[in-house]
Amino acid sequence: MKKFIAVLLIVFIVSACSKNPTNSATPTSGLPTPGVTTVAVPDVAVTVNQFLDLWNNGDYVGMYGMLAQTSKDAVSEEDFVNLYKETASALSLSQLDTGIVSTLVKPASATVGYQVNFISNLYGELSRNMEMTLVNENITWKIQWHEGMILPELTGGNHLASSIQAPSRGDINDRNGNTLATETQAVALGIIPNQVSWEYEPVLVDTLSGALNEPKNIIREMFKDGGDNYIPLGEITQAGYDAHATTFDSYGGLVKNPYTSRYYYNGGVASQVLGYMKLISAEEIDQYTRLGYARDAQI
Repeated sequence: MKKFIAVLLIVFIVSACSKNPTNSATPTSGLPTPGVTTVAVPDVAVTVNQFLDLWNNGDYVGMYGMLAQTSKDAVSEEDFVNLYKETASALSLSQLDTGIVSTLVKPASATVGYQVNFISNLYGELSRNMEMTLVNENITWKIQWHEGMILPELTGGNHLASSIQAPSRGDINDRNGNTLATETQAVALGIIPNQVSWEYEPVLVDTLSGALNEPKNIIREMFKDGGDNYIPLGEITQAGYDAHATTFDSYGGLVKNPYTSRYYYNGGVASQVLGYMKLISAEEIDQYTRLGYARDAQI
């Protein structure tokens, strides 16, 4: 009987112990596996070629839009555009040939070597090798700009200028040897009507008619309602003015402006053959200086 009770106690103890087995599972945090996203660095050559193409097309405002913010803080859009225009005019620039020669790319910056061939209407072809530094701003390449990226010689705030001296044009004569156009000393005549002493007006009009080869009624019609305004009347050679100087210098209201220029006799005849010349207008200065003309040239 005692043996039976002992066996029951052993079975009970073993059974009681087996109700709390050891948990051997590995604990987890309950968080998802982290994801990794890779963003590729944009192609720096695309940005550089776009900048150089805008330069060749004269889109300086578009170029300015590609600058890094630090560069925009250092130079205004107006100064940036004016410097490129000024340099193009000084070079008499026709077009650019550009190309990338080297690249060094890092995640946050890049250095690109490039060559520019300046094709000038006056000076032929000039070639320069330069470097461009770019920074990665919000996954977009932006250019750290300085003056030396136009020409190395402009580094430090230098400016390019040209001095053009055009030779005098030859005379044009008719078949009888009469001069139709020449380079000479001339005088532009004008009048301020309200300053004329009208008791002498008939003599003045008569002299102007002979000097300018215009009828008297046309001369009077030109300035009759001029008041205090300057009214241009015409041009004569310096020799022609000297022949009437005593009369011209005796009366108030007549304005004389001597100059050296192309002069067309008899008011300009056969203009369909000779053509004519004029000063370059403000709107045309950029166009003509890039063609090789001086800013004060007559065309």
